Amino acid sequence: MTKIKFWKVQACGNDFIMVNNTSGLIEPNMYSALAEKLCNRRFGIGADGIIFITDEPSFDFEMNYFNSDGSGPVMCGNGGRASIFFVVESRILNSREFLFLSSDGPHKGIYGKDGIYVTVKGGDAKKVSFGGKDMYFVDTGAPHVVVIEKGIDWIDIDSFAKPIREQFNSNVNLIEKADNGWKIRTFERGVEGETLSCGTGSVASAIVINSVLRNRFPIRLKAKGGELEVRFDGKYYWLGGDVKKVFIGEINL
Repeated sequence: MTKIKFWKVQACGNDFIMVNNTSGLIEPNMYSALAEKLCNRRFGIGADGIIFITDEPSFDFEMNYFNSDGSGPVMCGNGGRASIFFVVESRILNSREFLFLSSDGPHKGIYGKDGIYVTVKGGDAKKVSFGGKDMYFVDTGAPHVVVIEKGIDWIDIDSFAKPIREQFNSNVNLIEKADNGWKIRTFERGVEGETLSCGTGSVASAIVINSVLRNRFPIRLKAKGGELEVRFDGKYYWLGGDVKKVFIGEINL
């Protein structure tokens, strides 16, 4: 029986199982099944997703992210930030700036004093309609629909978002103007429920807030799990915020 060590890490409430697989002990064809098994909150460790860190030529590392339902690999903004935290704090790498690979291509990352930031790809906000309501589709390495709403704290997000998720095969974000920024709630594809925050969803929402609502960067978004900041330097969208270790453990596969 194979025993592996793991870290449980949360990035603004978006929680991940982190596994150092630079040794290649775990075969990539096992990733999906392990995601389903280990991310189960009743019979496993419990998490929104699992990340296997591997070596990749020409990059500092590769982030292999799988959702709790086993789908993947996909890009995850908070997962990228969690990966930076993990490789630094577990001393896999001795650096503060990184170039890493994810399923959608290369990304930059910084372990800074004011937070952990990663670059996230940004697409145009395309107006779409569902149920007679205008909303916006944005691809940030993962597909997102952004809905501008009022009173999002009181919306039953499962019943509201599921039909939109199925129609566009995407994640669904609800945003609302708040004091000193914006509020956001996200229904995540692959988790098939609300998560406490979503990195690529926050970037998609910031793109809508900037391009449609004409708010300037940086844009702050308050999720249930904490606050995320999206910056734009003219070339890259940078997603930043806190990351924390929850616990370290071992488990038999």
